[in-house]
Parts: sequence; C-alpha cells; structure tokens
Amino acid sequence: MACFIGKVKGAFAEPFNLQALNNRIADGARPHFVNGRWNKPALSARMVAEYRKQYFVRGLEFPEIPKGYEVPSTKPPAELKLKGHKHIREAPLRQQKIAQNMAKMPKLIEEFRKNKAEEKHRARKPLDLFLRNGYSQLELKMLADYKKNKEGDQKKAEAAAAEKLAKQKQKEAKKKAQQEQEEEQPQEAKSE
Repeated sequence: MACFIGKVKGAFAEPFNLQALNNRIADGARPHFVNGRWNKPALSARMVAEYRKQYFVRGLEFPEIPKGYEVPSTKPPAELKLKGHKHIREAPLRQQKIAQNMAKMPKLIEEFRKNKAEEKHRARKPLDLFLRNGYSQLELKMLADYKKNKEGDQKKAEAAAAEKLAKQKQKEAKKKAQQEQEEEQPQEAKSE
C-alpha cells in the first residue's frame, strides 16, 4: 500500500504540472473502448480516492471525472422494434380460432351424442344381459350352442326352400314350353 501512496505523493513532487496530473487522473479513471473491447480504467477507484485525498490535503480542487462517456460507434443506431410477448401478439388469431371452433360446436356435440348412443347400443350383447340376469356359464354355453344349431337348421331350411322353389319354377317353365309347342302344332296343321 505504501508504494501506491508513494506514487500518489510522488506525483506531487516539486515542480509538478497540475494540468497534466488532472488530465492523467481524469483519463485514467475511466474505462476505454479499444478495438471493439472495453479496457479497465488505468487507475482503480482506490487510487482515485488517494489522489482526491492528496488534493484535499494540499488545498487543491480535484478534477471532475466525467461519468458519462460515449461508445464510439461505426454504425448508425438502428430503430429498436419491440416484438412484445408471443401470447399477446397471437391473441387475435387465437380468439378467431376459438370463435370458429365454437361455431362448429353444436354439430360436434350432436355427432358425439349420436356416436355414443350407437356405441352403447352396439356394446350390449345378449350374453352380458344373461350374465346380469343370473345365468351360469354352462347355461350360456348351451344357449349359444342352441342358437348356433338353430341358425344352422334355419340355413338348411332356407336352402331346401330355395331348391324347392327353383324346381317348381323349372316345372312351370317346362309346362309353359310344352303348352306353347302344343298351340303352335295345331296352328301349323290348320295352315297346311
């Protein structure tokens, strides 16, 4: 610490140039912008305080250190356009989308209810109803077998009825053909 104080005191050794010292203090107490970078001040705040004290002891007026300094600029200052918050910027679009969706809502609700009703109707199986009514698994299996046999018998009966109908149509077609031939033969005989 003594060496710094000594330097400060040494600056006031006779003869000293007060104007040069004032310039040195004012310039050294400020940071400098060199080659696009800020450099620290040459004099620390403690050293500046020591100089101020020595000025006071000697009854001299301490030089004013300018607080405001400009950064050398190569480009003109650009106008700053604030983007604002995204949720505020997009609020009108969001409100418009909500309004469109709300306009569709009655139709969507109607479709939803319709689909739910269909699902409910489809979901009910006779097996579930029988289980709820207290039928055992064996009884349900027997019932399913009976329905299957009944369906099989019904299909067989339908096939037999279809065959019978086809045979009957063939017989009718043969009868018509015979009648037409019989009608044509007497007419040919008469014409001869």
